[in-house]
Amino acid sequence: MNKRLRIEGMHCASCVQQVEQALRRVPGVKEAIVYLTPGEALVVVEKPDMDDSLLERAVAEVGYRAVVLSDAEEATWSDTSRSGRALLQSEGKRLIVATILALPVLAISMFHVHFPGRNELLWALCTPLQFWCGLPFLRGAWAALTRGAADMNTLIALSTLTAYGQGSVVTILGWFGLPAGEVYFEAQAGIILLVLLGQFLESRARVRATSALARLWSLQPARARVWREGEEVEVAVSALRPGDVVILRPGDRVPADGEVLEGESAINESMLTGEVQPVPKKAGDLVFTGTLNTTGALRVRVTAVGSDTTLAKIVALVERAQLSRVPIQKTADRIAAIFVPVVLLIALLAATGWLVWLGPTSWSDATAAALQAAVATLIIACPCALGLATPVALVVATGRGAELGILFRDAAVLERAAQVGIVLFDKTGTLTEGQPEVQQALTLDPHVAVPDIVRLAASAEKNSEHHLAEAIVQFAEGQKIEPTSATHFRAYPGRGVEAEVERQLVLIGNRDLFCELGVALPRLAELRAEELAVKGMTPILVAVAPQLTHAVATGDSMHASARRFRAGEVRVLGILAVADKLRARSGAAIDRLRDLGVEPYLVTGDHAHVAEAVAAQLGIRQVYAGVKPDQKARIVAELQRSGCVVAFVGDGINDAPALAQADVGIAFGSGADVAIEAGHVIILNDDPLAVPAALVLARRTRRIIYGNLFWAFLYNVLALPAAALGWLHPMMAAAAMSLSSLSVFLNSLRLRRVLPYGF
Repeated sequence: MNKRLRIEGMHCASCVQQVEQALRRVPGVKEAIVYLTPGEALVVVEKPDMDDSLLERAVAEVGYRAVVLSDAEEATWSDTSRSGRALLQSEGKRLIVATILALPVLAISMFHVHFPGRNELLWALCTPLQFWCGLPFLRGAWAALTRGAADMNTLIALSTLTAYGQGSVVTILGWFGLPAGEVYFEAQAGIILLVLLGQFLESRARVRATSALARLWSLQPARARVWREGEEVEVAVSALRPGDVVILRPGDRVPADGEVLEGESAINESMLTGEVQPVPKKAGDLVFTGTLNTTGALRVRVTAVGSDTTLAKIVALVERAQLSRVPIQKTADRIAAIFVPVVLLIALLAATGWLVWLGPTSWSDATAAALQAAVATLIIACPCALGLATPVALVVATGRGAELGILFRDAAVLERAAQVGIVLFDKTGTLTEGQPEVQQALTLDPHVAVPDIVRLAASAEKNSEHHLAEAIVQFAEGQKIEPTSATHFRAYPGRGVEAEVERQLVLIGNRDLFCELGVALPRLAELRAEELAVKGMTPILVAVAPQLTHAVATGDSMHASARRFRAGEVRVLGILAVADKLRARSGAAIDRLRDLGVEPYLVTGDHAHVAEAVAAQLGIRQVYAGVKPDQKARIVAELQRSGCVVAFVGDGINDAPALAQADVGIAFGSGADVAIEAGHVIILNDDPLAVPAALVLARRTRRIIYGNLFWAFLYNVLALPAAALGWLHPMMAAAAMSLSSLSVFLNSLRLRRVLPYGF
């Protein structure tokens, strides 16, 4: 049983580790994983009826606030966005007060303004600054101290309290006429102001980073018009149930997934697929939650509501990707977790070193130098940037992918996709439209007319769900040919079908089927099939045999069927030439892949001539033809053994083994397709150009993650010695720390500018 919590107050990897440890200590918790950027935790518990307050209390004890999300809240990403905005408002108020208090302190100190009561005024301004504006840091530090731990709050609290305490002591000593040197209130004021400013900007960037899914959820209308008991009534969307009939007018958004019953219109599905061109809809077509009805009126029967809608499944898939971790992030988290204790030790050594070095000469100078070095070291080394480097980029990348109709199943897929060197395309439904049509119908028997051949073929195929069968049945309907009844239907996957029609065994399939059944094709049939294949069309042979034997009627094996055929028993009547149109942007997708240094391959069950004709049109050099569904996965494995990182692009259903075998399985499937569960990457808009776009997004994400980590490490490597040696003023250190975290967000937000399809 999983529970999800919304966590408030986390700012770095140390925060994440503390919350995880606190949750894991709760009795009944098997595992807990905390995610920094969205501010959530996933907790695996032993019993579903576990008291939620135990989890919330455990988080509160370590200085953070947690709320266990209900099932309804889990389905609404916009709640997380609202929580982020509420936190942003709270931080904004604290920042405003800090600015009002800190600016006079900084101005008086930096311009060396001296007047009677100067130190007292600075002390009066810095006291609420420390204990109200800086209260979150003090609470967090105290919670960490009670557990014997240390985090970012510890560093900030120690540095500001040290500067505040020094200033307080000097001010009090001044009341008794005892000289005690300069006060360092400006360091404390500057640190709190800059850290609050940095956190405010981080929260603002975080809300922007997680806004993609919130925008999707916001498109779902709050209310819907429903036809009930003979009249139109308006109800809350939460009250909709499958079977309800919803009335859509122009300008309405679809409140739930459904099937059109009446009317014609065009639906803008760009919020799901990224495709801006409205899609025509008529009776029998499917519509999806949140899409926009543009022109006509529709009556829609609701088929799915709540978490069962396509929109909810897409959001859940993207959310899962955003909450996952790449391997390099785990390394960064481990480093960040031990970083704070190391920094405390460095700060102590720096202060001691300055006291030992300057103490014999001037105790006042030694104290000032030790204080400055310790405070600057504590501030500059906050591991925020290190902890944010990976998760922020992942959230932005997966959100941008969702806007483009590209869904990544988890973060590890992004990392693998960035390394892809070969992309294998299944032909039908990926590079082609997946809606084959019968282009020609040829008779090979002068005694049998073409309409008779079409009738027999349509009769046998009407029980099949294969796309070629559908094309044959539609062709018959277009020719006004009525299929007759068929019995004893049997499908031979990847080869064809057989059925009893008009007391004859009708065989329909490719040459492989006839070869396996031991049927020799007439020379004329071979020639005609070859001619059609060279033109890029798939030849479907239609043949008949005498009345079914008992072996076939009882469903015996294919080999038993093959044994009963005798020379001359089967007559090949004709050929149906089927062709599937190429998608408009298939050629551009292949060209774009080559520009990226990725080699495209074609893998298809079609005859070699058909496959090569399609490959020639697209400029694909490597072709695997006549491949059965179970062989595609073996081809992927062979390429992997040669050291290649392989992606496979298929329709997500027939190609499931190859999609699973590939390093990156890319499934084409509209929002209504179950293919959403089939691949590692799902292309919602069925656009071939989305394949190179996914690789571009993955590469840029990896580049930004590595860039974030590089600069975060470099920043600490350079800044720590500078602070310990006294080269950095504490205010400069605070500014640098805030800017380092903000730079991670800004660098990651560049992923939002990835153009559609990588162009």
